[in-house]
Amino acid sequence: MSTSKCSKPKLKAGLEQYRQGLRRVLHQVQTRELAAMRDPNPTVILIPGLGMIAFGKDKSESRVTAEFTTAPSRCSGRGSH
Repeated sequence: MSTSKCSKPKLKAGLEQYRQGLRRVLHQVQTRELAAMRDPNPTVILIPGLGMIAFGKDKSESRVTAEFTTAPSRCSGRGSH
């Protein structure tokens, strides 16, 4: 098991904090042209010492999301790939 200090309650609290922050930002920048808020959940969660969790409507979309997340770090030489 990982030595990460990640727990289910801590993860839930972090997700809720993310959702509230997103709602706050979208409310501040909302204009007539801005589409309605999409799913307020993150598509990628990085957990230090554990790894990355990517979400999507299906397995393929989740994989693409993960690839987009890791691609910049690979190109800059800062990633672990």
